[in-house]
Amino acid sequence: MAMPAIQHEEWTADMLDDVPDDGRRWEVIDGQLLVTPAPIDEHQLVLGELYALFHAYIQRTKIAKVLFSPSDVRRGTKTRMQPDLFVIALADGRRPAYPYTLSDLLLTIEIVSPGSRRADHHVRRRAYLDAGVPVYWIVDSDARHIERWTTGDERPELITDQIEWRAPGFDHPLAVSIPELFLNAL
Repeated sequence: MAMPAIQHEEWTADMLDDVPDDGRRWEVIDGQLLVTPAPIDEHQLVLGELYALFHAYIQRTKIAKVLFSPSDVRRGTKTRMQPDLFVIALADGRRPAYPYTLSDLLLTIEIVSPGSRRADHHVRRRAYLDAGVPVYWIVDSDARHIERWTTGDERPELITDQIEWRAPGFDHPLAVSIPELFLNAL
């Protein structure tokens, strides 16, 4: 469940430097504080499996890098997020300056946990897509599906068999078998 721990009318990204390190995920999105519980083990197992697949797909290139949180991604002074898994574009084979900005992201993936469902489907989705992140996946291990959102979508594409993502400049996509993803991770 998302819950504010310290009351402020409007939060800034820098204010998060003063919050306690309590194992929860502290984010500020457009000035609003979002605090969610630490992820459960299923979440982390699926995250690890996805990271391995993406890392193997793009590791030999100078086009992109895959990362996972905790790692800050920002937009201005009032948005500081920690996507579960994200792919950043490289410029001339180099990572952009840290902390990354939402405009550096090529793909963002959130994995649903009991305390993150509403935030993943509404708050985070709007923030990523409104900032121009081209593709956003919501991975639901309970339902065994992935929602794929792209900028401008009114509704997601609900995928249960195989999902693909192509890095810019690649001649072939990464194909993820959703049943295998959950079988291998869980």
